[in-house]
Amino acid sequence: MRRNGVVKSTRGPGGGYSLNRVADEISVSDIIIAVDESCQVAGCDDASSCQGDYQCLTHDLWNELSNEIRSFLDGISLAEMMANEKVQEVSIRQDQVQTNAA
Repeated sequence: MRRNGVVKSTRGPGGGYSLNRVADEISVSDIIIAVDESCQVAGCDDASSCQGDYQCLTHDLWNELSNEIRSFLDGISLAEMMANEKVQEVSIRQDQVQTNAA
């Protein structure tokens, strides 16, 4: 995530990682891409010859769907995710599980 500019690192005592931009400026798709994931729904991606020397029958359909997913995730900021009540509930639950495991 550091290489993609989502977080920055601080060395030394008390160091660690922090956001490189404000949460309003980081989209969910930025995070997905930064962790080497993809928004593609088909294995052929943008390849012009996903079946040998030809495109598969539904190639354009799947690429358009992938573009729609990417646009949707581009429109959701990290700040919006963090403000979501259900996301906050999961975060609290995960913190409690971690605390109980320690």
